[in-house]
This record gives sequence, C-alpha cells and structure tokens, in this order.
Amino acid sequence: MRKRAGLSLAEVMVGLLLLSTFAVVLLGVVPSAVFGIRGENHRLVAVTMAHRVVEQVSTLGFERICKGEYELPAETHQQIIYRLLYGIYDSGLKGDPQIYEMTKDWVSATSSYRLDVEVQWVERNRLRKHFISTLVGRT
Repeated sequence: MRKRAGLSLAEVMVGLLLLSTFAVVLLGVVPSAVFGIRGENHRLVAVTMAHRVVEQVSTLGFERICKGEYELPAETHQQIIYRLLYGIYDSGLKGDPQIYEMTKDWVSATSSYRLDVEVQWVERNRLRKHFISTLVGRT
C-alpha cells in the first residue's frame, strides 16, 4: 500500500491553531506599539513647547521678566490641542556663593526667578501633562 502525499487533518488543524494564536498575539501587540509611539510623539511635542517657553523667557532679559501666571494660546498638532501654562515666581534663594565668587556681585548672586512651565493635552480621553521647573537669573 502506497502512502498518500500531503498533510493529515490533524496536522492541518495544529497548523491553523498555531497561526490563529500568532495572529491574536500580533493583533494585541501591534496596536499597543502604535499607541505607544503616538503617545511619545505627543510628549515630544509637549517637551518642545515647554523648552520654547523657557528659551523665550530666558532671552527676555532679567529686568523685563514680570512675575505672575500666564497662559499662551492653545496650539494644535496632529489633531491634539495643547494648552500651555507658565508661572514666574521668586526663587526663594538666599544667595549663591559660587555666583558671587564668579561675579563679585551680590545682586547677581541673589537675583533669580523660578519658571514653571506646564503643557497639557488630552490623549485617549485622559489628561496628560508635561512639567518643567527651572531658574532664570541674571546672566
């Protein structure tokens, strides 16, 4: 008796089971990876916006900086609306001896503001935030 060429029904069923399991796993991994990449892209936009505000305030010149809380107009990137808030406050520092040693100017050593920048956006019905706090002083 000759053996027929081909696969048995059991072999075909095992192969289909393996393929369907792989497909389910792949369908679960790919969307989460895509959402993760998208989420990081949104965070990168927020970081860029926050650093832009820090740069703008830093280049104003110390005498032109006004303490207070501010909100910039909302910006839209890739159909996401970003809200940008920032505040300028007294730093609360009592003086930096290293700055005094470099400049021999106690006003420079004690003059600085704290700049807090927060970017907010909604992603998949959840509020996301990126926050930066830094000191801005005389240069």
